Amino acid sequence: DIEKRDEIKWFEDNMLSDEVRPIYTALMKFAQENGIEVHLEDDLGGARGSSASGKISLLRNEGNDVGITKTLAHEISHELLHQNYLKNRNSKYAQYFVGKQEGRQLVEQQAELSAWMVMASYGFDLKTTSLNYVAIWGADKDAMIRVFDTVTGVVNLLLDYINGHLNQPVSETEGAPA
Repeated sequence: DIEKRDEIKWFEDNMLSDEVRPIYTALMKFAQENGIEVHLEDDLGGARGSSASGKISLLRNEGNDVGITKTLAHEISHELLHQNYLKNRNSKYAQYFVGKQEGRQLVEQQAELSAWMVMASYGFDLKTTSLNYVAIWGADKDAMIRVFDTVTGVVNLLLDYINGHLNQPVSETEGAPA
């Protein structure tokens, strides 16, 4: 898979926009309010982020990077869909948990399509890189339709949360992890 990732553009680099900052801030706040630690890292060995049951590692950014914001949505989607942390911490999230029973390929497709739908809802066009990413993980048309059906609840949960925070004033330090 690493070889394929080197050949196919699966992420958007340096796509900066202040318009994404409130989405990034809301996603960071979602993580913080739900006890998910987000660690900003200078290097993740070629990855853009990772999730491990209550802990997310994310490439360091200023909160205005569209691609990294999508990655944050991707990793939070993993937390909701695939990790036990939120399911065990707050039973209201148990309904979104699908686990990892269908393997890493489907897990990655689910998280990426969730993140793409969140970002597309706010007008950020990352379709090509997201579709390339799910293709790397073996998606075909039928699999993608099943994935969309699986992730709709998580996408709506995140959109409702973000929308609830878009009109709130943002302090200078809010959303920046310690």
